[in-house]
Amino acid sequence: MYRAKRTAAARVQVLKHPAYATTPSTPLPPPKETKPTSQPQVALPSQSQPSSNPIGTLQEYCQQAELPLPKYQFEPCAEGFACQVSAKGQSASGTGANKKTAKANAAVALLAELRHGQ
Repeated sequence: MYRAKRTAAARVQVLKHPAYATTPSTPLPPPKETKPTSQPQVALPSQSQPSSNPIGTLQEYCQQAELPLPKYQFEPCAEGFACQVSAKGQSASGTGANKKTAKANAAVALLAELRHGQ
């Protein structure tokens, strides 16, 4: 225990060295002014290039457009599971043998709806 305290004290002394100072010796330049944008223009991937990860594509679209993340709801059904996803005031559903497949199918359907609406 004594050794650990000495090691910690020695490391504190090293961090107090001027080379590790948190304040720079010269003042920083003022930040560059940026013009605020009203609404970011976000494009969905084209339908000719289908995504191998539609869930991630939908989530990235929502993040880039500064929208809330998509909401997924699952229910058991005859085919396995049904999933309903909603984002940007629109919703779509998909089914699959398991929740993962149902979620991906719902994301594909919502991406198609969002593309159609643009």
